[in-house]
Amino acid sequence: MTSWKSHLLALGAIVLIGGMAAAALTIWRQQQATQSPVEGRALEALPEFTLQTIDGRQVTAPDYKGKILIVNFWASWCGPCVEEVPSFVRLSKIMGDDLRVLALSNDALKEDIDVFLKSFPEFKGPGFDIVHDGGHGLAMTKLFKVYRLPESFVFDPQGRLARKVTGTINWSSEDAVSYLQSLRKSANAGQTGPSL
Repeated sequence: MTSWKSHLLALGAIVLIGGMAAAALTIWRQQQATQSPVEGRALEALPEFTLQTIDGRQVTAPDYKGKILIVNFWASWCGPCVEEVPSFVRLSKIMGDDLRVLALSNDALKEDIDVFLKSFPEFKGPGFDIVHDGGHGLAMTKLFKVYRLPESFVFDPQGRLARKVTGTINWSSEDAVSYLQSLRKSANAGQTGPSL
């Protein structure tokens, strides 16, 4: 009987340690947002699309011409995605009319988005277009080849893909704002954008 209890105790300890290691790894991965140049990717420019926002408006790719566009893939159940929302709101206030955020939700139900937006009403304010991609069969998620949330694609005012960001970042940080402003200045000067 003692042997049985020893084995059970050892098994419990192994499971506990494994669970703690998995949790630590998950947290570490979420904190390791990657920002990468996108040279060589199949998706080099904003693809053509027509989508309906959750408030019933139709948006198309040409609607974003002349603006910096962040296409953000998120879900209300995704903790790191939720962490990014306040920084997107601050960024929108800083950048004003020069920036649009196309927030594509992977939530299964539109009702989940509605509940989420009650906590973050400013996320559906000016500069934000929220689309229930889950309601479109995840068409945009598949088109952009998104496999992890959050994931964001930054397009310059000419619609060229400038950067892909996987994971959570502070979008209103000095570095992020400076980078986005340099995209805008490059577009105004007729250049191809800042080097990455």
